[in-house]
Amino acid sequence: MIKTLYIRVVLTFLVSVIAGTVISFFMSTLIFEDKLNENARINLRNFAQDIVQIYKILPLHEADSFVSGMKQLDSYHIRIYEASGQFQSYGKYHEDQPAAVSTEQLQKVLGGGVVQDTPNGIATVLLGLPLKTEMGTKAMFLEMLAPPSSSFVVKWALIFASCSLIVGSILILIASIFLVRPIKKLTKATKRIAAGDFNVKLNIKQTGELGTLARSFEDMMRDLQQLEQMRREFVTNVSHEVQSPLTSISGYAQALKQVNLADHERSRYLDIIIAETKRISKMSDSLLKLSVLESQSQQPRLVTLSLDEQIRRVIVALQPQWSARNIHFELELQNVKVTADHDQL
Repeated sequence: MIKTLYIRVVLTFLVSVIAGTVISFFMSTLIFEDKLNENARINLRNFAQDIVQIYKILPLHEADSFVSGMKQLDSYHIRIYEASGQFQSYGKYHEDQPAAVSTEQLQKVLGGGVVQDTPNGIATVLLGLPLKTEMGTKAMFLEMLAPPSSSFVVKWALIFASCSLIVGSILILIASIFLVRPIKKLTKATKRIAAGDFNVKLNIKQTGELGTLARSFEDMMRDLQQLEQMRREFVTNVSHEVQSPLTSISGYAQALKQVNLADHERSRYLDIIIAETKRISKMSDSLLKLSVLESQSQQPRLVTLSLDEQIRRVIVALQPQWSARNIHFELELQNVKVTADHDQL
């Protein structure tokens, strides 16, 4: 599974370059194939007319000897068929086998017709012409071997595609490094922030999407640093505020252990301990309320309600507690309307 962005970018560009090069090569081949074949037909037709004239002018054995020594046989292959199907071949094939001549094609040429075919792609044209000799009409089939110009074009295209692929791949690798570098910086910065280190500088000067992302990340980092500083100060302040009453309680509790302590002193110490305990209780209650307020994402649902009715309902809800202590209530409440959140109130 490919996980890193760098590898994904490189592979994407490489696949794009390779696909583009291959598609471009085949498209250019298809575009120029007809033109190359047409040029091959013209050259082959001209050469065939020259052969026909040679056999018209010279006797058969002299014409055969002349044709077999022609320099053009390096680029052309000639087959002269008898009516029986036997043929005399002139010229040598370099790699491929000569194109097959069907019986229909042979009979057509012997009957005075012309056969023209493109059996194997670019610049491979098969031309059949009737050849009148002193021994009667024969069928001459000429085929162009891979011409030097066509071979050169194919080799040049392959070399160009290979060089384009290699150079393009190198440039893509270099460009990918610069493209992925800011993202790697952001990844490292995220890990440092997760570890509690907020003193991170990205130094990303780009102005595009990555630059905008980097600046937003720096703003977020500054906000987190401020929040962390506020948290530390809050913890310090709370620790100090809680430590002070605990120190007083501990001190006065130790003083109460004295055997010969006067009753009024003991009572005063107990009052102080009770007061400090209430102080801690209020701080704890305040912290709890603060936690509840911070955890609530919704806004208060404000409605108009009767405050006196809510007080009556609270007293009724607490009836088991106050009736067990023989407490009795007499309520004389005015009708008071307030706008508030019923549950929070």
